[in-house]
Amino acid sequence: MYPALLIDEIFREIIRFVLDDDPQKGKTTLVSVARTCQAWTNAALDLVWERLFSLEPLLSLLIDSQKPTNRKTPVDIQTFGFYAQRVKHIHQRHTFNLAADQHALIKLFLGKETLLPKVRSVKLSAKSSPGTLLQFVASPSLHRLDLDLGFQSSSSASDDPFCDLLLHARTACPSLRHLNLRGSSSKRLNCVLSSMNDMETVTLRMGSSLRPETVVAMMTSPRLTELEIHAGHIDLEDLEECLAHLPSSTVLLSALTKLCLRAKGPTMSHLLSFIASDSFNQLQLDLDDTVAGATAWDAVFEAIPTTAAHTLTHISLEHHFELTAPSASFPSSTDASQPVDWDRPQANLSFENLAILRKFRQLQHFSCDFTVPPCLRDQDLQKVLLWWPDLTYLDIAISSGSNEKSLTTPLTITSLLLIAQLRPNLERLILPLIVDQVPVLPSGSLSGSQLRNLSIADIRTTDTQHLARYLKALFPLLKTLHGSDDDSQTWIDVRSGL
Repeated sequence: MYPALLIDEIFREIIRFVLDDDPQKGKTTLVSVARTCQAWTNAALDLVWERLFSLEPLLSLLIDSQKPTNRKTPVDIQTFGFYAQRVKHIHQRHTFNLAADQHALIKLFLGKETLLPKVRSVKLSAKSSPGTLLQFVASPSLHRLDLDLGFQSSSSASDDPFCDLLLHARTACPSLRHLNLRGSSSKRLNCVLSSMNDMETVTLRMGSSLRPETVVAMMTSPRLTELEIHAGHIDLEDLEECLAHLPSSTVLLSALTKLCLRAKGPTMSHLLSFIASDSFNQLQLDLDDTVAGATAWDAVFEAIPTTAAHTLTHISLEHHFELTAPSASFPSSTDASQPVDWDRPQANLSFENLAILRKFRQLQHFSCDFTVPPCLRDQDLQKVLLWWPDLTYLDIAISSGSNEKSLTTPLTITSLLLIAQLRPNLERLILPLIVDQVPVLPSGSLSGSQLRNLSIADIRTTDTQHLARYLKALFPLLKTLHGSDDDSQTWIDVRSGL
């Protein structure tokens, strides 16, 4: 045997590759490895048991599924501990049920001892996890907890096991810093969540069951760095009432670095105004208003704290609503004599709206996914590029529900030349651009554009080879080109010419 294979650290790195291609077959292989050599046993078994997708194999070491009333011996319990201490991650995917006497036996064997002393992350769902077992995933090493209650009607009784788990975790899991909860929750569970103010990252996707007092409680956490909440149902008045009960000296969102928020315009603006962090750098906003929201976005943009002007690097915007007209098209870009109607009823954002964001000079990522994309002309895009010198990702997407074939847009292919000239550091670009005419190839050097991925709305020119040469001249490193009809011959011909 090579001496290097007896060095534990090297051997562990090597056998990790066994799991890369096929984790299930890899585990079978590792079991064989564990039986091959005593020096390899612990390293191989650690990988076999490191991630579990069901608690059932582990619990079978305690309970004979054929004879559940058979009590295990001390030796059996010692064997259980031999494997349980290797478990670090649990994702309970498969549903299994335990009889009442099996639950009783587990409690008898383990009492209040830690079932999994080294587990760091746990994902559980109400459908696949027996409620009585939830308390046993609590561990001093537990760092991340994901709970999925589903969106069926929730009562205090139905989520009591999850409430008990979270209450137990407050004392039994001192390392718990990351909490993700999805599904309908009772008032009691909201109260329990409100008491967990020691989290660093929190995600609450609870639909209309999320209460405003829970949101406010999370905002007071001094350690909270990342927060995601879906609060489209929460009215501004209810939020203000909860905030009014806080002491006047309370500082909110003091350590926040990332916020993902779904809410109506007034609620969104109010929440943003409370960010007191001086390291806030990522903002993802999903406007939950049911109509086009240019005015709402103005208020939202103004509410972003000025302290973020030198720290904010990532802005993502999203807004989807039902169109009231049969089509959502821009004024035609081919008739320069016709002014662009910025006040059309379906407009979502104009250049004037976006101009509020020009103060965030450190921006590297900007994306917006709207039912109707922002109204930008070539000259507007040129100014946007000048606002953000460090931009590497620009996405002005067209919603997948839009009819791109009937779309016209103010942007022309000149916008691509502007990007190559002004932002050679851009790596990913998505524009609502329709290419119908291709100009002559640009002359001179374009400073080596780094663009590798380009998505546009549609290609309507028949000169596909000329378009491919033009794109290659602008973006020498371009690897992928995507659009509305990727499989059509036109797109295939352009990609083949790149």
